[in-house]
Amino acid sequence: MDNETSEALDASIARHEGNLLATVPWEVDLGAHNCALCDLFTRKGCRGCPVYIKTRHINCRGTPYDTVVKARDDWDNEVGTRDAFRVAEQAEIDFLKSLRP
Repeated sequence: MDNETSEALDASIARHEGNLLATVPWEVDLGAHNCALCDLFTRKGCRGCPVYIKTRHINCRGTPYDTVVKARDDWDNEVGTRDAFRVAEQAEIDFLKSLRP
């Protein structure tokens, strides 16, 4: 993994770790618009992204990310909890950390 990709991965991990501090659902920062990995790789169809290399899927499919989005939405709609969101987010963080060399 080159330095630029490694730095983007670290930034993505930090972003998700920041989400653990959210006290209300709208403080959660999700989506490609603020993702350092997406900034590097979406124009390439995710090719070269460490997430894509691991899963062989675009748009973070095959990762805990979809569960994070659902948990945040459930929390926002008051059918889920902050704790459930945090469990899902921690799974995403653990997944991203597993991509480090």
